[in-house]
Amino acid sequence: YNYLIGQIPTLIGIFTKATYVSLNNNRFTGTIPTEFNELTNLDTLRLDNNNITGPLPDGMFVKEKLFLEHIQLRDNKLTGSIPTMLAIQATALRSLTANQNFLSGVVPSTLGVLPLTALKLDTNNFSGELPNEIGNITKLSTLTLHNNYMNGTLPSSLGNISYLFQLTFNLNNFTGTVPSEYGRLSDLQELRLDDNSLTGTLPSSLGVLSAMTELYVSWNSFSGTIPSEWCNMSLLQNFEAIHTDLFCWDHCFNTDLNPDVTQNYLMDTPDCSISKYVLYVLYILLYILLYTTIYLCYILFGFI
Repeated sequence: YNYLIGQIPTLIGIFTKATYVSLNNNRFTGTIPTEFNELTNLDTLRLDNNNITGPLPDGMFVKEKLFLEHIQLRDNKLTGSIPTMLAIQATALRSLTANQNFLSGVVPSTLGVLPLTALKLDTNNFSGELPNEIGNITKLSTLTLHNNYMNGTLPSSLGNISYLFQLTFNLNNFTGTVPSEYGRLSDLQELRLDDNSLTGTLPSSLGVLSAMTELYVSWNSFSGTIPSEWCNMSLLQNFEAIHTDLFCWDHCFNTDLNPDVTQNYLMDTPDCSISKYVLYVLYILLYILLYTTIYLCYILFGFI
């Protein structure tokens, strides 16, 4: 932390042979100079944790950036959309960290051609649908999109990303069902679906995700039950399923029966075994009520 203030000098453009530029953890203000375009040998650009405003300029990517692999812009006040030239000129980009800003627009489908391993766009103002092309980023390990205004359905193509271990969709407006293809994400450790408008039943295919440690499905409109196959997630530590329309949950999620589940929130979703017992009791009571009514009719009126 140097706490440098003021705007980033436009003279940055004279360092044409620079490969690593780290101006993070300061108090820079103003916009990002287009003179960064001159740094054609750049490998890493770190501007995170400042007070930089304005858009990420297209002018930064007029010249080809064959070596640019890492862009970190987290925790600024950037606005506007992701430049269209980014995916065209920065073809070697491996990580784009632009979370905690005020970026808007749609997530570009052109990002699907990049060799990204980390794409962090959470806590912004992105809207629209998540393009299917993101599923083409087969080496992606981290995808964070939570706390935006995105809508549409969850792309089933994400099931092709076998290295994915963190996937966050919470605090958006996604609709439709959870794709069963997500059961192919064998390395997935964190899946956050909470605070959306998702419907349908929860896919039993997720039960094979043996690496899962955090799973959140609360504040949606799911129906049916929590699949018993999910009990196979032996490493599950945090599980939350409150304020849904789920009918019941399997007893294996009871903390007393599975002490490895350290956080378990199922307050308004009954145990399936209890639900079945209650239904059985209600059936018996209904049976008794029916025959009592018939008997009373026979006694009082002399007919059935």
